[in-house]
Amino acid sequence: MTLIERITKFAQQVGTDIGALTKRIGNTSTLTTTNKGNVVDAINEVKSTVDNLDLGLNETTVTNIATQKAKEEVAKVVGGAPAAFDTLKELADAFQDGSSITQSVVDGLNNRLRFDEAQILNVTQKLQACNNLGIGDPDIDLVAIYNAAKGA
Repeated sequence: MTLIERITKFAQQVGTDIGALTKRIGNTSTLTTTNKGNVVDAINEVKSTVDNLDLGLNETTVTNIATQKAKEEVAKVVGGAPAAFDTLKELADAFQDGSSITQSVVDGLNNRLRFDEAQILNVTQKLQACNNLGIGDPDIDLVAIYNAAKGA
């Protein structure tokens, strides 16, 4: 069975189960919201109520929170890099000087899965590439896994 056939079979099983779940949503008239016609209307009513809550936040508080969050995200990007390499300019300069750092990066890139042209990979390399992309083993029986999970 090909990967496409397995994915198709899996999608058909998911579709069947979604149909069953749709029938099991229940009687929307028992909702405590004003809108009882369907779940989406009820959720939108709750969202509208939440959106209109006054949390007492002013512009200065929001700016301070955003500034702190931005600093945290920048720190994640820099990730403890030494001062000599913590900006794009410093990295560009290091690449241009032909150092061993540059050669190490080039060597590493040459051993990567390409998206811009075809590659010839052996079975082990293909499985490793699938694992690295988060696909996992393409020969796995997804329907069996799904059926086992829904039976739990």
